[in-house]
Amino acid sequence: MKRLKATMMIFAGLVLAGCAQESPQKGLRETDLRSDNYYRGDYVISSMNFPNLQRALFKHEAACGKGPVFVMDKNQTGYATLWLYGDDPRNLRDAIMVDLTALKSSLMAQERVKAKIYSYYNTSREEQRARSIWRAIENPGECEAAEAR
Repeated sequence: MKRLKATMMIFAGLVLAGCAQESPQKGLRETDLRSDNYYRGDYVISSMNFPNLQRALFKHEAACGKGPVFVMDKNQTGYATLWLYGDDPRNLRDAIMVDLTALKSSLMAQERVKAKIYSYYNTSREEQRARSIWRAIENPGECEAAEAR
Protein backbone atom coordinates (compact mmCIF):
# COMPACT_ATOMS: atom_id res chain seq x y z
CA MET A 1 0.00 0.00 0.00
CA LYS A 2 2.83 2.39 0.93
CA ARG A 3 4.59 1.51 -2.31
CA LEU A 4 1.45 2.33 -4.34
CA LYS A 5 1.03 5.61 -2.49
CA ALA A 6 4.69 6.54 -3.15
CA THR A 7 4.32 5.66 -6.82
CA MET A 8 1.18 7.82 -7.10
CA MET A 9 2.96 10.75 -5.42
CA ILE A 10 5.87 10.49 -7.87
CA PHE A 11 3.48 10.29 -10.80
CA ALA A 12 1.55 13.35 -9.55
CA GLY A 13 4.83 15.24 -9.14
CA LEU A 14 5.85 14.44 -12.71
CA VAL A 15 2.49 15.58 -14.05
CA LEU A 16 2.72 18.86 -12.16
CA ALA A 17 6.30 19.38 -13.30
CA GLY A 18 5.20 18.91 -16.91
CA CYS A 19 2.46 21.51 -16.49
CA ALA A 20 4.88 24.01 -15.00
CA GLN A 21 7.20 24.03 -18.00
CA GLU A 22 6.80 26.87 -20.47
CA SER A 23 5.48 26.19 -23.91
CA PRO A 24 8.33 26.00 -26.44
CA GLN A 25 6.25 27.93 -29.00
CA LYS A 26 6.18 31.61 -28.13
CA GLY A 27 4.81 34.53 -30.09
CA LEU A 28 2.80 34.38 -33.28
CA ARG A 29 2.25 30.88 -34.69
CA GLU A 30 1.45 29.84 -38.24
CA THR A 31 -2.12 28.94 -37.24
CA ASP A 32 -2.52 32.40 -35.65
CA LEU A 33 -1.29 34.09 -38.82
CA ARG A 34 -3.72 32.10 -40.94
CA SER A 35 -6.75 33.96 -39.54
CA ASP A 36 -9.15 36.56 -40.89
CA ASN A 37 -7.41 39.24 -38.81
CA TYR A 38 -4.24 38.91 -40.90
CA TYR A 39 -5.79 38.06 -44.28
CA ARG A 40 -4.60 40.57 -46.90
CA GLY A 41 -6.25 39.38 -50.11
CA ASP A 42 -6.17 36.96 -53.03
CA TYR A 43 -4.00 36.74 -56.08
CA VAL A 44 -4.17 34.42 -59.09
CA ILE A 45 -1.00 33.38 -60.86
CA SER A 46 -2.14 32.62 -64.42
CA SER A 47 -0.77 29.83 -66.61
CA MET A 48 1.25 28.40 -63.75
CA ASN A 49 1.59 25.14 -61.83
CA PHE A 50 3.72 24.24 -58.80
CA PRO A 51 6.72 22.87 -60.74
CA ASN A 52 6.89 26.02 -62.90
CA LEU A 53 6.45 28.20 -59.83
CA GLN A 54 9.30 26.41 -58.04
CA ARG A 55 11.49 26.69 -61.14
CA ALA A 56 10.92 30.46 -61.21
CA LEU A 57 11.75 30.74 -57.50
CA PHE A 58 14.97 28.73 -57.93
CA LYS A 59 15.96 30.96 -60.85
CA HIS A 60 15.19 34.06 -58.80
CA GLU A 61 17.23 32.83 -55.83
CA ALA A 62 20.17 31.95 -58.09
CA ALA A 63 20.12 35.42 -59.64
CA CYS A 64 19.32 37.47 -56.53
CA GLY A 65 20.68 35.46 -53.63
CA LYS A 66 17.39 35.14 -51.78
CA GLY A 67 13.67 34.94 -52.33
CA PRO A 68 10.41 33.41 -51.15
CA VAL A 69 10.54 29.89 -49.71
CA PHE A 70 8.19 27.29 -51.23
CA VAL A 71 6.89 24.56 -48.88
CA MET A 72 4.63 21.77 -50.16
CA ASP A 73 1.83 20.49 -47.95
CA LYS A 74 2.90 17.11 -46.55
CA ASN A 75 -0.48 15.49 -47.14
CA GLN A 76 -1.89 17.07 -50.30
CA THR A 77 -0.02 17.85 -53.50
CA GLY A 78 -2.49 20.54 -54.53
CA TYR A 79 -1.56 22.82 -51.62
CA ALA A 80 1.60 24.66 -50.66
CA THR A 81 2.78 27.72 -48.75
CA LEU A 82 5.14 30.49 -49.77
CA TRP A 83 7.07 32.28 -47.05
CA LEU A 84 8.81 35.63 -47.33
CA TYR A 85 10.65 35.94 -44.05
CA GLY A 86 11.98 39.07 -42.42
CA ASP A 87 15.43 39.27 -40.81
CA ASP A 88 14.58 36.55 -38.27
CA PRO A 89 12.80 33.54 -39.85
CA ARG A 90 11.51 32.45 -36.42
CA ASN A 91 9.59 35.71 -35.97
CA LEU A 92 6.39 35.31 -37.96
CA ARG A 93 5.35 38.91 -37.24
CA ASP A 94 7.79 39.97 -39.97
CA ALA A 95 6.87 37.18 -42.38
CA ILE A 96 4.43 37.15 -45.25
CA MET A 97 2.65 33.82 -45.65
CA VAL A 98 0.94 32.89 -48.91
CA ASP A 99 -1.28 29.81 -49.03
CA LEU A 100 -1.28 28.33 -52.53
CA THR A 101 -3.87 26.14 -54.19
CA ALA A 102 -3.13 24.52 -57.56
CA LEU A 103 -6.11 24.73 -59.90
CA LYS A 104 -6.25 22.38 -62.87
CA SER A 105 -7.08 23.53 -66.38
CA SER A 106 -10.66 23.34 -67.55
CA LEU A 107 -12.71 24.43 -70.55
CA MET A 108 -13.02 27.91 -69.03
CA ALA A 109 -9.49 28.51 -67.74
CA GLN A 110 -5.88 27.38 -68.01
CA GLU A 111 -3.88 25.81 -65.22
CA ARG A 112 -3.28 28.41 -62.49
CA VAL A 113 -2.44 28.91 -58.83
CA LYS A 114 -4.68 30.73 -56.38
CA ALA A 115 -2.91 32.54 -53.56
CA LYS A 116 -4.24 33.82 -50.21
CA ILE A 117 -1.95 36.34 -48.54
CA TYR A 118 -1.47 36.75 -44.79
CA SER A 119 0.75 39.14 -42.85
CA TYR A 120 0.76 40.43 -39.30
CA TYR A 121 1.32 44.02 -40.36
CA ASN A 122 -0.93 45.79 -42.84
CA THR A 123 1.34 48.57 -44.05
CA SER A 124 2.47 49.86 -47.43
CA ARG A 125 5.87 48.26 -46.76
CA GLU A 126 4.20 44.85 -46.39
CA GLU A 127 2.22 45.41 -49.59
CA GLN A 128 5.48 46.20 -51.37
CA ARG A 129 7.06 43.02 -49.97
CA ALA A 130 4.04 41.00 -51.14
CA ARG A 131 4.41 42.50 -54.64
CA SER A 132 8.06 41.39 -54.60
CA ILE A 133 6.82 37.79 -54.29
CA TRP A 134 4.82 38.10 -57.52
CA ARG A 135 7.77 39.79 -59.29
CA ALA A 136 10.04 36.93 -58.21
CA ILE A 137 7.63 34.46 -59.83
CA GLU A 138 6.74 36.43 -62.96
CA ASN A 139 10.23 37.89 -63.65
CA PRO A 140 12.62 35.57 -61.81
CA GLY A 141 15.86 37.01 -63.21
CA GLU A 142 15.11 40.59 -62.14
CA CYS A 143 16.38 41.58 -58.71
CA GLU A 144 15.46 44.57 -56.65
CA ALA A 145 18.41 46.72 -55.58
CA ALA A 146 18.11 45.51 -51.98
CA GLU A 147 18.37 41.82 -52.91
CA ALA A 148 20.92 41.87 -55.75
CA ARG A 149 24.17 40.01 -55.04
